[in-house]
Amino acid sequence: MAPRACWPAAALAGFTVGIALYPLPDARLLALALSLLVGGALLLMPCRRLLLLFFALAVASGYLRMGGESRLLAVDPLKGQARRDLEIRGTVLESPRPRAWGCAFRFRVERVETLPDLPPVEILVESGPEALPAPGERWVFRGRLAPLPGPRHPRGFDAGAWLARQGIHHRLKADQALPLASGGGWGPVAGAWRLRAWLVGNLEACLRPEARALVLGILLGEARALPPELQEAFRRSGTSHLLAASGLNVAVVTGLVFWLARRLGFDVQIAALPAAAGAGLYALLAGASPSVVRAAVMAWVGLLALVCGRRSSPANSLVLGALALLVFRPRWLQDVGFQLSMGAVMGMVAWCAPLEMRLVELPRALRVGLSATLAASLATAPLLAWHFQEVSAVALLANLIMTPVAEALLPLGLVTAVLAGFCEPLARLPGGACCLASEFLIAAARGFGAAVQPLPVPRPDLPSLGGVLLAFVWLRLELAREGTWVLRTIVALLALGVLSWGLAPEPEGSGRLRIRLAELPRGALAWVTTPGGRDLVLLAAPEDRPHAREVLALYGRRWPEGVFHPPQAGSWTVSPEPGVRVESRPGWLRLTWSDFALVWAIRQADPARIPTGHVALLPRAWQPQAALERIQPRLLFWPGGPPRKAWRDLAPAWWSSDEHGPLEVETDGERLSWRRWRG
Repeated sequence: MAPRACWPAAALAGFTVGIALYPLPDARLLALALSLLVGGALLLMPCRRLLLLFFALAVASGYLRMGGESRLLAVDPLKGQARRDLEIRGTVLESPRPRAWGCAFRFRVERVETLPDLPPVEILVESGPEALPAPGERWVFRGRLAPLPGPRHPRGFDAGAWLARQGIHHRLKADQALPLASGGGWGPVAGAWRLRAWLVGNLEACLRPEARALVLGILLGEARALPPELQEAFRRSGTSHLLAASGLNVAVVTGLVFWLARRLGFDVQIAALPAAAGAGLYALLAGASPSVVRAAVMAWVGLLALVCGRRSSPANSLVLGALALLVFRPRWLQDVGFQLSMGAVMGMVAWCAPLEMRLVELPRALRVGLSATLAASLATAPLLAWHFQEVSAVALLANLIMTPVAEALLPLGLVTAVLAGFCEPLARLPGGACCLASEFLIAAARGFGAAVQPLPVPRPDLPSLGGVLLAFVWLRLELAREGTWVLRTIVALLALGVLSWGLAPEPEGSGRLRIRLAELPRGALAWVTTPGGRDLVLLAAPEDRPHAREVLALYGRRWPEGVFHPPQAGSWTVSPEPGVRVESRPGWLRLTWSDFALVWAIRQADPARIPTGHVALLPRAWQPQAALERIQPRLLFWPGGPPRKAWRDLAPAWWSSDEHGPLEVETDGERLSWRRWRG
């Protein structure tokens, strides 16, 4: 008979494979390959035939469940209404995310004035800075319905596709906003929103702004009030997860309620009930994000084991919790928070105990904290490299110092918020402790963030990820001394071989000049690969460097030495490679090779001084007619919507980033070709 732990693990693995297979075009071939791989492993286990059949049924169930939800979310009640002016009313579903022009948030539309028979639907609302609604509030917005945005470059984040997978197919660019009376009844969700608003209002009355913003971030994941430079400091120090409601918060709340119930004299069975209710209530207060719901389900499984008088296994709780979540919402598998949460807990389950055995000479508190932090950091490093292309060099030390203080700040903030609602003087003592802890965390984040820059890493490809997974298996076997030395050696050699394959150097240059043009949040990017294979980056301003660095990291390219942008004063000319020349003057850049020239004019450029060129890149919201007459380009790249017809007529061909997407230009010195940049 197979071990009991194998059955839920096989169910989760099969269900996850089925979910991952659904969106792939050639799913049958991949399903066969994955099934053979897992099947080969299962053949080595007892009761392998039943387990293999169970795994196959789980794959089919995951595929069908994902297909059913995808078809349901693909229904678009607002189809055909794009670019129409609408007045909508409904409920805000999340905290607004700050943007340069205002904020954006998910909104449940309950009524459209011109479409009274429309069923409830979710959309994305983009509003100006004058409207900053809180979750659960009811508002009226008037504006124009627009399609969802696409990626800025081929491997960039496709916000439109991600929102479509959540059932959101449109965005409303609001120009008028009006709050309504709350309403909404007293259901569990509405009650949680009211309680959340009450807690936030209480903290606003008794804490200083910066401390209040940090406490709200740790307590409820509400970090929008933190200054951008402070959020950047937490990101650089590798502690930004402290500003989001996570599984750690659920564990602290559940453990605190359970401990209080036991101190009041209740037995385990009775104390588990308020602890389970506390976990569920906190999940609703924190917005029911995938990572929080996962932790709440794990807490419920563990409490159920206590009630039944059985020992709870962290691995089984994790597997059952993840399986329940994926059955309920299979699309959460693609959520970054869910992946990081699962990765961190899996790392701690796999490596904490073996690491503690190796660190037995250290004090217990330091040993437990170091092993948990190291295990979680190692497990999430590949995911951070995949999604964000950077890893903090001080994350381990920063988390060791800051995480215990953040854990203490969570109950302190909760007690302060509750006491302030009934008697504000009573909240001064815990409020003062909150301020001290907040000042320490802020100083630590700024110090660690300024000490060392995050390490940029390329986005790993599939062979590299396979090598990392094999290295993780070897680390588990080596730390726990499991298996024979022959098996550990074979796994180590396989990991090295697969990693070497994935990290093999790219071939040299092709003898052609290749330019990729894409829009950035503040300007545009010209990524040039010279005939000799060297990378150059042309930018409109130094402020675009972080965004350009992210783009190159997505393609596994290091940040090159040749990064150019127009100076404020003066001029220079460099030749990064024989035959390739970059000229920079105040207001414009010019790249030349053979008979080809790319001219990039900036807003303050004097059209009379701009040289001629084959490809012209002009800034958005600029009157380019005089510059176009001077440059006489064969191709005009316009970052934004389509240029006016009078300007388009001045160039034989034009390309708009909003209409056509990112552009790729290639030339051998004589012939010029261009196409959509597809990566």
